[in-house]
Parts: sequence; structure tokens; C-alpha cells
Amino acid sequence: MSESGLKKKKWFKIEDIPKVNYFMLVPIFKKYGSFIAKQGGSNYFKHILWTFEKGTAGLCYLREDFNKGINFLLEKVTNNPPWAERLNKEIIKYAKEYFAYAKLIENKDFSKSSRLELAKDFEKLIALQLNSHNSGQITTWLIDAGRQLFSNYLDYLLKDKIKISGKKINLVQAFSLLTTPEKPSFVELESGGSLNIALSIKNNKVAREIFLKNNISEIKNKLNKIEHSLRKKMQAHYKKYLWLYYNYEGSVLELDYFLEIWRLLTKDKNLKKLIKESERKFYLIKNQRAEIFKKFNFNEKERKLFNIARDIVWLKSWRKDIMYFGSYVLDKIAKEIGKRLGLSLNQVRFFCDWEVRGALLKNKFSPNELNERYKFSIVYGDSVNLPKIYTGKKAKKFLKEWQLEKQKIKKVNELTGAVAYPGKAKGIVKIVETIDDIHKMKKGDILLSETTYPALVPAMKLAGAIVTNVGGLTCHAAIVSRELKIPCIVGTKIATKILKDGDLVEVDAEKGIVKILKQ
Repeated sequence: MSESGLKKKKWFKIEDIPKVNYFMLVPIFKKYGSFIAKQGGSNYFKHILWTFEKGTAGLCYLREDFNKGINFLLEKVTNNPPWAERLNKEIIKYAKEYFAYAKLIENKDFSKSSRLELAKDFEKLIALQLNSHNSGQITTWLIDAGRQLFSNYLDYLLKDKIKISGKKINLVQAFSLLTTPEKPSFVELESGGSLNIALSIKNNKVAREIFLKNNISEIKNKLNKIEHSLRKKMQAHYKKYLWLYYNYEGSVLELDYFLEIWRLLTKDKNLKKLIKESERKFYLIKNQRAEIFKKFNFNEKERKLFNIARDIVWLKSWRKDIMYFGSYVLDKIAKEIGKRLGLSLNQVRFFCDWEVRGALLKNKFSPNELNERYKFSIVYGDSVNLPKIYTGKKAKKFLKEWQLEKQKIKKVNELTGAVAYPGKAKGIVKIVETIDDIHKMKKGDILLSETTYPALVPAMKLAGAIVTNVGGLTCHAAIVSRELKIPCIVGTKIATKILKDGDLVEVDAEKGIVKILKQ
């Protein structure tokens, strides 16, 4: 399709992604639609737009193609579950390759690398990232993007099974169980490791005294008094998971973070019970899912569809965590590139991946162009040619000429969405989009976000209720709210645009309604 033809088509923005850069989102443009088509996902996703403005990216699709595409994917997955199962296996394969290489070079001293070696490490990591990112588009994103088609299909399927059986069960809890993973995420692996370290501390007289009678600063100063094997175990755990909440561009966790967790767990009188529950968690989930399947007479195909959803829920978290680890390692390379070229880390992050080699070997780059990309830019990809970049006046002209739908926000007294976990709560609104917003949260506040991700979990634990703009019943917010048993409504579309910090709301996560009490 020609550029003039694309200008006549309607585009829409599906979501905003905060604290992100070109390294994470531009490479995927090169093969986005062609990768999906190669997987059997149709040619509807060839054209894609990103809007970048000071660290926030807006993802845009062609409205007509997107609607046709997600309907196609839903029909294909529901008619041919083995296809989706195969795609999920591919995601694991590509993500493992990406993680393995990032792990291989994690501790490399890039200051000793030549410029060519830097370029090669950068390009290889980006190539593996591209495959990992693209491979998950169909099942972990598009199948439930926008209109939550797959979640809704499964919801109706479950309702139908309950109705036909005449038996009673809590619908939301049943759906939650059927879509709950049977294996741990990186966050859960870290949690299990911390529980065991806390038990080791509790069972060691010297370590127990240090952790129970001192503050974090004092504990750090006295770590050398703890026996070597336990100290080594704590240090290894810290190094293994310090990147956990890095996101696309963040900071690593400090040792203090883990020391505080271990201190609180060591104080917990129910520590052994927590460990036992952690160890039995997935065994119980597996048995509870099997009971529901049997009770409501699910056939093989219906079980497969819910197993696919279960795997998608796990993959969303696991795959994204690997992206965060990749970002952490990539930034190590980027920092060294910045030193060689006299650029800040943020400037380096706004190179297109195909420009890095030329910048390093031939000094082909413009600091001003990198700054303009960060301030405001448009990236358009057709899945065949290299993406086109528009900055400054050209980017503004692009938006005027291309038909990007404007979301009309009307004043309302209440918002509606899908119930991810039932319950009711009343409280003060706090909009939490990034780690920098977490400090705003107090116990019982109502957390609002465009979408949640692992780094926001500390804030989510404090929430009286969780409300998001986007997401279906298998999104991160839905998963975590079920785990924490916190009322949650997802997919309101406009919650963060209507409400602001300090507003008073009442969340009815029985009916999927957020009532605005005071603004």
C-alpha cells in the first residue's frame, strides 16, 4: 500500500508504554507483520506506528486491518488449538536463546572491547531480542488485545459449561483457577529463594541475632560476621535477581531491598507455613484445575483452550521478565557506547539498531537527531523495508496528514470494565505508571494504571483495589490481583484519563464498576 493510500486509512492508538526507548521497540518493526504471517497469523499486521514523546511510546494500528486480524486469530486458535500450542513452544525457544546470550555477556567487561566487538555484541543481542519479541505477538498480545476476544470467548465457554451442568461455582474464581499457571515466574522463583534464605537465617544463631536486632544499615555492616556459606548464598541470590524490576530502562535492585525482605521474613512466625504453601502451590493448582474440568465435563478441545490460556498467562510474565533482563544487559553495552561517542545513555537508547555500527566505526551520528527522537518522533514500519523515522516538524506534519483517531473523553460519574478479581473497596486514587510513582501509594489507596507489570507489584500489594485502562482476564493486573486477593477491574480504557491523584472512588469489582465519589 502506498503512503498516500495509508494516509486515507484510519489508525488508532491501542496503548501507551511508559519509560521505553528505540532499542526495545524499533527493531521489532523490521519483521513485525512478516513474522506474524510466517507463523500463520495472516497479513493484517503489516503496518504499524509508534509515537514517541519523552520516554512514552504509543502503539498504533490500522483500525480495519487490526479488527480483521484479531478476529482471524481468535477463529484460528479456537478452531485449531494445536497451532496455538506450537506458537507457545516457539516463544519459549526464542526467549531461552535470548536469555542465554544475555546471561553469557552479562558480566563482560565492555570497556576492554573494541568498537567492532561492541557493535557485534549489540547486534547479536538485538537480533535475539527481535525474535523473542516477535514470536510472542500472536498469543501473548494480539489474541487478547483491544477487545479481549480470547478472554471473553473463554468466559462465555465457562458460563455455558456451568449453566449446562446446573452445578454451582464462583465464576470469577473458577476462571482464575483455570487460567493460573502451573509453574513459577521469575518473581515467584525469587520469592521462593528468599523464603529459604530467611529460614537459613532463622536457623543460624548469629545471623538470626543480626537480622532481628538491627536496622538495614547495621545489618550490612555486620554481614561479615555471618558464616561464609550463608553469606555466599545471600550474595548469589542478590546477584541472580538484582535486575528483576529493571523494566525497559530502569535501575537494579540494591542489596538493601533483599536484606529488608529477609529481615521481615525472619521475623514472621509463619515462615515455615509460608514455605510449605509455596512448595505446594502448583500441586494444588493442578489438582484444582483438574477438579473443575471433571466437574463440568470439559472435553479435550475445551481443556486445551484453557491450558493455552494458562500458558499464555505464564508466558506473558516470563517472557517480559526476559525482556527486562535483556534490557539490563543491553544498557551495559549502551553505556560503553555512550562513553566512546560522548553521548548520554538516554541519547544512545534512541539510536535505531542498524545505526549503531556506523556510529561506532565511522562516527556517523547526530546528537541533535537523537535528542529530537526522544522529544517527539514517529516511527512507521511496513514489515518489509527499514522503518521510517519522523522528528520535529515532520513528525507533527505526519500526525496532521495521517488519520489517527482521537479518543473522545466525556465527563462521567462511573467507569466500567471486566472483573479480574471480585470485591469492593473505597479509597483515594493514585496513578502508578512507573517505579517512580510507587512512593505515592499508601495502604488502601486505589491503584490506577494504563497497564501493570512486575516492577509495580510493591505498589499493588498496598492497593485497596486495582484498576487499569487496558488488559483482559489474562493480563498482569488480573493475575497479580488474584494472587493477592485484591479487587481488580481491567480494560476500563479511560480510567487514568478521567481520574487523577487524590480523587475519591468506590470500586465495585462484583459488577465491574468504578464509581467516582469526589474529584
